[in-house]
Amino acid sequence: MEPTILAVIPARGGSKGLPGKKVKSLAGKPMIAWTIEAALACQVVTRTIVSTDVAEIVGATLCTHAWLAQGVIVNTGAIVEHHCRLADFVHVAPGAVLTGRTSVGERVTIGAEGVIGAGSVVTCNIPACATAVGVPARLVAH
Repeated sequence: MEPTILAVIPARGGSKGLPGKKVKSLAGKPMIAWTIEAALACQVVTRTIVSTDVAEIVGATLCTHAWLAQGVIVNTGAIVEHHCRLADFVHVAPGAVLTGRTSVGERVTIGAEGVIGAGSVVTCNIPACATAVGVPARLVAH
């Protein structure tokens, strides 16, 4: 069994020296993106976690205690609310909203403008403009 090497990236919002530094642009992307990309590219790291209070990263909003696993992509305008957990290689499309305490399984895509209800467990792809709720999540509007 290979050891787990964890990269934890603290992305606190309260910088006093340079307010908003994690979202300030450096060479065309937010400063925090450089750190996240370096951790994801490191071949010895098996899991990367971004710990944040409230962060806007690449135009997306990540709220308190959002947990993002390896290879997660959260696109512009997406909102990941409090205590959400996104497993490996999840893709949250532009404008999607994951409400509080949602869990999303590996390699699942949440389509553009999709909405996931609070406390839902998403195990399969959710199409664009759809709403899903429940455990496991099921479509209630599309």
